[in-house]
Amino acid sequence: MKSTLLSALFLMMPVFLLAQNGSDKKIFLDSLERSTDKEDYKYFKIVKNYNIPSETYDVKNYYRSGKLYGEGKTVDSLGFNKIGKFTTYYENGNKKSEGSYNKSTPTGPHKTWHENGKLEMDGEYFETEKSVGNLRINQFYDAKGKQTVKDGNGTYEDESYGAKFSGAIKNGLKEGEWKGSNPDAKISFVEIYEEGNFVSGETTDADHKKYPYTKIIETPQPYKGIQDFYKFVSKNYNPGRINGTLKGKIMLSFVIEKDGSVADIKVVKSLDEKLDREGIRVVKAYKDWKPGKVRGMFARVSFALPIALSFE
Repeated sequence: MKSTLLSALFLMMPVFLLAQNGSDKKIFLDSLERSTDKEDYKYFKIVKNYNIPSETYDVKNYYRSGKLYGEGKTVDSLGFNKIGKFTTYYENGNKKSEGSYNKSTPTGPHKTWHENGKLEMDGEYFETEKSVGNLRINQFYDAKGKQTVKDGNGTYEDESYGAKFSGAIKNGLKEGEWKGSNPDAKISFVEIYEEGNFVSGETTDADHKKYPYTKIIETPQPYKGIQDFYKFVSKNYNPGRINGTLKGKIMLSFVIEKDGSVADIKVVKSLDEKLDREGIRVVKAYKDWKPGKVRGMFARVSFALPIALSFE
């Protein structure tokens, strides 16, 4: 039988199939909305009719209490690549954020609210030649209603990747020196921005060691390039004899550790036990990875790898 590797696509998000009910999929998430197990979750999401091919999928996220956390659509059956309007809520039912997305990249007008229901931020995401997903801050208010950014100028507090940081806003964009910290990771950092564009940064750990960086996130990459990995999977994926005709897709998840090693390979979506085992084997066999970094420090990064196969 001839095996044809039709596609291999990376998604920068951890994805683990933990439970399902009929045609719906349930995935447990931690405080940063990364997949986790059912003993240690803060949220969970339900993807409606995930096993029926569609251009979009309805997704609802919930707090552990069962109260609605977010709702919208995604272009993938795993429920991660947002498309169109997506709204989130606090556990008390008040609206938390509202905006539009294009394959998880925010675009256009975007608003956030404080838990007490008061408006927090009124802004707009836009694209430039240098980057995508830039945010222009038009108005910003603290929880007491005090306005600290007015008509695109003032000071702003932001939060991303588990860190909180603040700095100046000029003409709606980040400008100059921004300072932040991540108490859980016991780090602090300083970043420089020019007209909203990130220029450089430096992280300081608990031992006062410095980590300079010119990219906030560096994803793991094969030393020989991602195409080398694709070619390796295509060339070495060989499950042996398959009886009859079989077409479909398997989905694997795996982690690139801080030292570049591959770990925690799991089957997210199964097509056949034999094909699943071969997928795990071939991913495990590829070892030539450059580890990822977040703000200059090595970090564990999870991938999802769909492999579409055809046996004739």
